[in-house]
Amino acid sequence: LSTTDFSVDREAASPSTFPFGIGGDADTIWHCDLLARKVYELSTTDFSIDREAASPSTYALGIGGDASTIWHCDATADKIYELSTTDFSIDREAASPGAFPNGIGGDASTIWHCDRDTEKIYELSTTDFSIDREAASPDTTPYGIGGDADTIWHCDSTADKIYELDAAALLPSYTYARLIGTVVTPYSLKVRHTGTVTYHKLVRLDGIIRPPYSLKTRLVGIVRSPYSGFVRLLGVV
Repeated sequence: LSTTDFSVDREAASPSTFPFGIGGDADTIWHCDLLARKVYELSTTDFSIDREAASPSTYALGIGGDASTIWHCDATADKIYELSTTDFSIDREAASPGAFPNGIGGDASTIWHCDRDTEKIYELSTTDFSIDREAASPDTTPYGIGGDADTIWHCDSTADKIYELDAAALLPSYTYARLIGTVVTPYSLKVRHTGTVTYHKLVRLDGIIRPPYSLKTRLVGIVRSPYSGFVRLLGVV
């Protein structure tokens, strides 16, 4: 696809009937198919199969990386993998952050990941696959993700949209903030740790229902974003 307007530059039939994950870089294409239960390297010229192997488990949904690295996720195993670029065997693995890991991508120094169950976008540690940062996904069914250290490409099957996301907008595990109230976090909440909280659905703040809105914040304390769906709001300036 075009990086300018997401229009189709080239296309070809996929190797099998349920293509789910794709990633790589300008010189490499990694791909996985759910029904075939396979991982492929495809030709960047005509998208034909260069190499293939069985996927590590039975629900191969996401794949990405670059010429020297393959990141992969499987929703039956609920695992994140680093696969060998030589034979697609498992180099490393760990439990995924959520119960339905759908998409994964990045490069040798970055892992972007999305999960349909948690409806979140993550940056994972390349060392142990733990969560470095996270944010709510733009819509309710995040399916694919990729990019590099500076860029995130993402798609959602409910919205039927392709997105470029702001890599700086993912919320660190701990953020400095002044606690002023409790917010019920909507699925589409986006938090920019640069000092803006943007709501894209109605939320309850200090007992008042707020419409979609942006709030400026002053970062002065520590707050934790638990998985329960409730967060403390950053202090409003």
